[in-house]
Amino acid sequence: MYWIVFVTVRYGHLPFYAGVSVMLLLVMYLSLYPALFCAGVAYFARRKVAVALIAPLLWTSLEYLKSHLLSGFPWGNLAHSQHGYLPLIQIADITGTFGITFLIVLVNCVIYDLLNGLFPLPGRRRNLRLFETISVMILLLLVCGYGMDRMATLNSEERDLEQVNVIIVQGNIDQSIKWTPQYQQETIDIYRRFVSRGCCRRRCRVDGMAPKLQSPFCFQNYDDKDPGCHRYRPGDRGLAPLRDRRPTIAGERGDVSFYKQCIPASPRMAPLQADMIREHLVPFG
Repeated sequence: MYWIVFVTVRYGHLPFYAGVSVMLLLVMYLSLYPALFCAGVAYFARRKVAVALIAPLLWTSLEYLKSHLLSGFPWGNLAHSQHGYLPLIQIADITGTFGITFLIVLVNCVIYDLLNGLFPLPGRRRNLRLFETISVMILLLLVCGYGMDRMATLNSEERDLEQVNVIIVQGNIDQSIKWTPQYQQETIDIYRRFVSRGCCRRRCRVDGMAPKLQSPFCFQNYDDKDPGCHRYRPGDRGLAPLRDRRPTIAGERGDVSFYKQCIPASPRMAPLQADMIREHLVPFG
């Protein structure tokens, strides 16, 4: 959580002691969730409720609250640890990440019960909990089976798709000046030069840019900047407009919400358009 101090002091213009205080308050707040989990598990265990039943429900519920309460803090959720195990996480298209979190805690609880049964404490008898173990193994096989089938389906569909050329651009522009009026046009020009340069080197049509561009203006405000981005299609290089992450505003009757939305501006990338909106923005850039 050290980065909280940096962003609040550098971009929030708070004194250093205030930035440290904000970080400590956030750490204390986030520490409440594992504390409540431990207290809840101990409470139900004393009432002979199976840990494998209550622990996944309790952890997943608390993680959901952490991700949404007080604007939410979804970073570091348990499901994110499985990003490298593709067959396991395909189920997220049905359950979301919280379904994966539930499965992780469930599997760990069953492993704990199994080891506790194999090597019981003095004075306790062995209890292998075979039904619990077999049930979770079947659930894991079903989840991984669904994931492998889903991946095979997507790979099959991918072979029939038209190739799309994408340039990845990182402008390395300081967040503290990106939205400053005198630097807005310069930011757009930097990304334009990068895309043109990359297109010339590759000698190919580029259908989009992904994903590290954020336009320094809200796209609904059609001023002299936004139409320029839409028209940016140099015929001599066959360059299509940008697929960028633009701040978006929405609201009525004085209530305004801010989002970060991917907006494809290329005719070839238009079929990719969907309601891909990031609601939780990172403060100060």
